[in-house]
Amino acid sequence: MRFIEKALKGYRSILTLEKDSLDPFKQLEYEFYERYYNAEIKYYLGLHYSNEKKYGEALIILKTVSSAIEDSVEFA
Repeated sequence: MRFIEKALKGYRSILTLEKDSLDPFKQLEYEFYERYYNAEIKYYLGLHYSNEKKYGEALIILKTVSSAIEDSVEFA
């Protein structure tokens, strides 16, 4: 998860530093990946809660993963 968080931080810094000179399609690509990585972080967090036998919390988190994936697909 740390690797994914660092990748997400890198995407955010690229967007803020090169916002004016970045190709609009590249900006959309970075925004899509940011959404994707956020969903992936939530997914692994839900798996962690499931492994810890905290099924109620895992279910809530995994439901947010489902909606995050749907939002990413709509965005794409």
